[in-house]
Amino acid sequence: QTLAGNVIEKATDGTNIFTIFIDGEMKQFRISDELYTAFAKDTLQNKINNSKVAKVLLTPFEKISKAQRELLTTYNIGFAMRNPWVDFQDALFNSKYGGATFVKNWTKALYNIGTKGSWYQSLKNNGGLANTYFEHGKGILPTKTKNPFKKFGNAIKSVNEVFEQAPRLAEYISTIEHGGSIDEALYNAAEVTTNFKRGGDITKVANKYGANFLNASMQGLDKFYRNLSGQRGWKGYANILTKATLYQIAPAIINSLLLGDDEDYEDLPEYTKDNYYLFKTGEGKFFRIPKGRVSSVIGGIARRSLETGQGKDVDWESLIDTAINQLAPNNPLSDNLVAPLVQANKNEAWYGGEIVSSRLQKLPVAEQYDESTDELSKFIGKKLNISPKKINYILDQYSGGIGDVLLPIMTPQAENNILEDKFTTDSVMKNKHISEYYSTLEELERNKNSQNATDEDKLKYKYMSEISEDLSDLYNQKRTIQNSNKSDEIKRNDVREIQKQINNIIEERLEKFNNINKTQKTAIIGNSEYYKYNNKWNKLTEEEKQKNKDISLKTYANYKEKIALKTTQERKSGNIDKENGQLKSKDKIQLLLDSNYSNKEKTAIYENYIKSNTKDNDLDLYGIMKLTGIDINEYLKYEQQEFISDKEDDGTKNGKTVSGSKKKKIYEYVNSMNITKQQRLAILGTQYKLNRAEQTELYEYINKLTFNTQRERLDVFSKYSSNFIIYKDNSMDFK
Repeated sequence: QTLAGNVIEKATDGTNIFTIFIDGEMKQFRISDELYTAFAKDTLQNKINNSKVAKVLLTPFEKISKAQRELLTTYNIGFAMRNPWVDFQDALFNSKYGGATFVKNWTKALYNIGTKGSWYQSLKNNGGLANTYFEHGKGILPTKTKNPFKKFGNAIKSVNEVFEQAPRLAEYISTIEHGGSIDEALYNAAEVTTNFKRGGDITKVANKYGANFLNASMQGLDKFYRNLSGQRGWKGYANILTKATLYQIAPAIINSLLLGDDEDYEDLPEYTKDNYYLFKTGEGKFFRIPKGRVSSVIGGIARRSLETGQGKDVDWESLIDTAINQLAPNNPLSDNLVAPLVQANKNEAWYGGEIVSSRLQKLPVAEQYDESTDELSKFIGKKLNISPKKINYILDQYSGGIGDVLLPIMTPQAENNILEDKFTTDSVMKNKHISEYYSTLEELERNKNSQNATDEDKLKYKYMSEISEDLSDLYNQKRTIQNSNKSDEIKRNDVREIQKQINNIIEERLEKFNNINKTQKTAIIGNSEYYKYNNKWNKLTEEEKQKNKDISLKTYANYKEKIALKTTQERKSGNIDKENGQLKSKDKIQLLLDSNYSNKEKTAIYENYIKSNTKDNDLDLYGIMKLTGIDINEYLKYEQQEFISDKEDDGTKNGKTVSGSKKKKIYEYVNSMNITKQQRLAILGTQYKLNRAEQTELYEYINKLTFNTQRERLDVFSKYSSNFIIYKDNSMDFK
């Protein structure tokens, strides 16, 4: 405080005033919010600095948070590969001096930084290096060291910082060349990408003590807002629209037009299409270049608009995720220093999925790992009885670029190298239909469980979920390959082939699940057939398909429903087969006789679902009668008959059986059947001895039937043991 008042204060109009005295004369300057915050005594950071308790409690968080940020950015080789592309595009859009000027001075800036040229020295001497993402203050190029680890780390840091500062130096040069002052050049350099030294009182403190990159993300959003709102007049908006068209809309549309009809391109996730420029290099494989933050969003809008105009099915909802990921501030409650520990405890990864899958949750805690889990996590998990998957997740979240390189090396799984990982993608291994399938399945399950669920809801879910066993088998095959001793190249190729099968199965389901051909009791979706039975939809199994070659789906559904109703009725009356609790065969046969099914269908139902199975190569009466071409209805009526001998009273409880009475009844009924005389003989001859004339007629009739083999012919004759003798040499004679 001065004798004249505060050194720094707020003016009545809300601007920040800084007061100094030169030769006794008071001078006042307007300063930025950042400078005001830095000097003001009542800032949250100053309060922390002036509190010993707060300093003691928060300093560890500050150091750990800084270390984590450096691992995620400064010393992260993956970040060094990706971030320059993003910064270059953002700076190209934000530059005040046009694309050609920026590109020219960007190359000049790279050379100047590498040679510590005059432009670089000017920026450094004037404090321009203070706006870096990496919060350093000693220049860009690190000091020399003989330590190989430090040397490697410094190399990554150098690359990161050179490419992070190059756009700023380029804008600094452009401003000076266009007659701007040093102050204007410094401001433009800071603002050409995100100005990380900007920040509010609370935001910067939260960022410093654990809410990593909160301030950076806030400033990114603020920059985007200022770009849109800071234009003055139609010329300003025309300028920003022109730049958006040249640098974001046109490239996105051209990229989409070049690849739009490619099936592999269509299979890529929307996130990949939004965030990368893609160039096809082979079957399902693409080279990719990261887009700028704003380019991802504006380009995403342009691409979807083009696809909508082409009549394609466009996913506009995913654009919201892209916009949030690229432009929205980080959530300090879910993205902070302790978040990975909290997420591991809840078993909820940052992207929303489970860290330990439901399959692994069934295992003992220390055995909860898979082919993607590193050996260090397995070792720690075994020693501490903690899930290795959770340990792996925590290590990955805190280790940054070091973990990105080292953790995959320590797993059985064949991984791409970091260069391939950052600049290539594969529509087979990263197929959009996989996530689409599981999200669709979740939605269908909710619909199916609703009180207002329709038959369509139930059928769609059944159709989509019934492939779970097949998918599980294929995923098991992938795990087996990854855990094998095969080379990484062979693993990658084998796993990719299995993934193709998974993709094909899932894509077919997604394509067909909405196309239902349904009646009241039947439904067909794709190659799957369903019938309603006991008020529940059942899929026609492969075994049923084999049995039902001659039975329509409608007939089978009707038969199953009739069986269910009849079974319920008979169970109530107690008239049920006591051995198996099922409907008696006679009741099933009567249902067939009372139905209007075709003879072909009745035959198939009787053979496959009613008649008792016989041993191989063993013909029963039905088998013989089928060879004779007997009408199925006549045969079923015969099966329904109960031929019981008459009884006469002889003073006993059961009475005396009247000799020949049962035979008489059989003869009378068979002779009344609407069948040929030879067919009657074929039935009677299996039970009784015929006279010689009948034997001769039956013999000639059987010989006229068509047999596949001589053995089959002899088998038929063997059923007539009352009438014919078959000798060991297979010769025959009458009895």
